[in-house]
Amino acid sequence: MTGKKELRKTEQRDAIRKALAGTSRPIGPDEILELAQKDCPNIGIATVYRNIKTMLNETHEIAAVFGLGTPAKYLPASAPIPSEYWQLGDRLYSNDRGRKTERTVTIHILVA
Repeated sequence: MTGKKELRKTEQRDAIRKALAGTSRPIGPDEILELAQKDCPNIGIATVYRNIKTMLNETHEIAAVFGLGTPAKYLPASAPIPSEYWQLGDRLYSNDRGRKTERTVTIHILVA
């Protein structure tokens, strides 16, 4: 047994997996919804949140990335954290409306 819970295959979960796999940076639930709707137009935000919870806590397919004062963003657990977007340690560099900014933060990465 691999330790991962196997779930029934659904069109919604496949669309969410595709949305997460198709980006090169961690993304939030609203962006996951927008990308997933391209493949599954009827998917709603509640389904996205339910699947994030399942994929994070039960199947361990995704990881959550937290920045100081920002909501969690998600990426596949197997994906490296892009150095141009997030940097481990106590510094986070972000592009704020085309202006590069630097602020000191602590980033916690949870991989269940």
